[in-house]
Amino acid sequence: MKYAWIQKHTRLFPVALMCRVLKASASGYYDSLKCLPCQQLVRRKTIAQTAVAHSYFESNRIYGYRKVYQDLQEENIVCCQETVRRIMRRIGLYSRIKRKFFVTTDSNHIFKYIEVFYNRKHRHASQGHVSPAVYEEMHEIKQDRAA
Repeated sequence: MKYAWIQKHTRLFPVALMCRVLKASASGYYDSLKCLPCQQLVRRKTIAQTAVAHSYFESNRIYGYRKVYQDLQEENIVCCQETVRRIMRRIGLYSRIKRKFFVTTDSNHIFKYIEVFYNRKHRHASQGHVSPAVYEEMHEIKQDRAA
């Protein structure tokens, strides 16, 4: 862990100074640079590359870790489902969930409203307790007399 931090910050500080502050040997740091990566790291990189290149982007970013895991099994890459989940989370790959569209409003409610609002048989107190049709006839008769 110390050596990884030293490698990350080699452009900012001298290696000898960082090794002295972190109480790590400089020779140990340089030996770690020569070492090959462990098999587990190589396997995880293979899983990550396959997951990103093939499964995830070919599915238009819809596949989650379960489907990616199935694709890896089809390609004969040995891993467990939890490893695929952790790798995808670390890389930042998440599935997009397609949700079914539900109609939230009744499209016929406007007709019910209009029917109630323009109900010709209902008597309105503001119109002298007569129906709208009778009120319109009375209004037309009044306009004819006034003209």
